[in-house]
Amino acid sequence: MDFREMLAADLREVFLNPGEFAEAVELAGHEGILCLCEPLTLESSEGNDRPLVSYEGLTLYLAAADLPEDPLPGRKISFQHEGWHVLRAERDGGLLTLQLYRERV
Repeated sequence: MDFREMLAADLREVFLNPGEFAEAVELAGHEGILCLCEPLTLESSEGNDRPLVSYEGLTLYLAAADLPEDPLPGRKISFQHEGWHVLRAERDGGLLTLQLYRERV
């Protein structure tokens, strides 16, 4: 087993193991994707002619192979059957780090 194969095995067997850290979620219409989820702090914004807008955000860590389509920044995506927008998506070593945001209501 080479180093990349060991990393991929650790990703699935440790970090994305539902018995350890991960949870199964719905993401972009795919059910049962294993990921780690943590809150993302975002700044609120206020325009010249609009009231203060408050945002909430999430950072998801998942196996890149589990989400075949590229989640492009600004694109709308579903997470747990709710609408979110992609802030950032980075693939590195088999891991996909996905930052999502939406307006608080």
